[in-house]
Formats: sequence, structure tokens, C-alpha cells
Amino acid sequence: MEGLDSESITRDAAITAIAKESGLTRAEIEIRYDLVMSYHAAVSALAGLYGLQSLAYEIPSPSKGANGGVRAPVANPTPAQIATADRLGVDPRWVKPDGSPDWPTKANNGFDGGFNGPPTITALQPGHTFDRYDGRFDEKGNFTDQGKFVAPIDVPFDQRALPDSSLKSPYRQYEVLKPIPEVNSGNAAPWFGKPGMGTQYQLPMSIDELVKEGFIKPIK
Repeated sequence: MEGLDSESITRDAAITAIAKESGLTRAEIEIRYDLVMSYHAAVSALAGLYGLQSLAYEIPSPSKGANGGVRAPVANPTPAQIATADRLGVDPRWVKPDGSPDWPTKANNGFDGGFNGPPTITALQPGHTFDRYDGRFDEKGNFTDQGKFVAPIDVPFDQRALPDSSLKSPYRQYEVLKPIPEVNSGNAAPWFGKPGMGTQYQLPMSIDELVKEGFIKPIK
């Protein structure tokens, strides 16, 4: 199928043909087709370079943000964006121009705390376990963690919507010793190109504080 230009074939016909040829869903093709059109003056230019068969595989895939939103690639990332993206193991589209990670918030189609919707308030009871990727060792070799976001131990990594660099961070598991009130609970917003939607908790105090006050203990 050649001649995919604005004069020889309509958008609807092109998408139908590509979907039939590639096996991708119509929704996927529509997103990719429109993304390509935003980069090229005409689809014929792209078809002439790649051909229809390659089109299904070589069009950049948009990364999905919270609530199924789509975040297009950054055309000209800043040096700061590139440096942070490399450090985190993510695409520059998930980094602000100043180099700071663009975490999901209400302002960018997510919810504060990286939740996919308004979190519910709950209490974690004794015996409950959770884990966390993060924290650091100080100059004396003591582990410290000021973070507050954790997840049930059985939540797969991709469902936590964390940057790949988190896999290189310290990993710890904890058990609740006495009730922890005022915990925000919900699903992680899809982010950093990850599907998310796994359960996450936002604790009322940091890991260090909860350990010090006897609310939790490390078990691994």
C-alpha cells in the first residue's frame, strides 16, 4: 500500500489500512498516526522513507501519563533534561527543562502524591508488611530513609511507576508493629512509561521516624 498522502488517501482510510497490515488496535494507530502528522508536513514523506510495513513499528510510541494521558517526546531536550533522564533511566519527556523529575501532580494530569485518583485514608494494622526502593547509607555506613511512599511487598515493580534507577537503590521490607493512622492509600498513576496502577501508601511520617517511634521494624 503506497501513496499515503493527503491527496490519495484519507486519514480514516490510512488508519484502517495500517491497522489491518500491522495488527495494532485502531486506537493505537490513531495516536501514532496523529503524532507522526505533527512531526511531518505530510504522511507521504514518512511513507516514502519507511514504507507501510515499517510504519507500525518505527513510529515513536507515546508514553502514557496518569489517567491514560499521552506525553509526546521532547523535540529538543535541554542538557539538564538529558542528564537527569540518563541518571533516572527514563525518557527526557518525564523530566522538566530545569532537570528536575516531573512527578505526577494535579497540575500535570495526575494527583498529588503520584496517585491515579484521590487517595483514601486508612490505617495499617500490626502484622501488615510493605517495602520500599530508596534510602541511602551515610558516611558511617548507617542506613537512613526520609521517604514516605511504600507499597505492599507483592506489587510488581512496573506497577509502582518508578524510574528504572530505583532498581539500583537500597531495597527494604518492613512489618507494622502498632497501628499507623492517616495513611493515604490508592493506585500509583501510570508514569515514566510504566503502567502503574499498583497499590501504594503515603505514610504520615518518614521511614526513619516510624522505625524510631516503634511503629515498624525492618524484616529484610
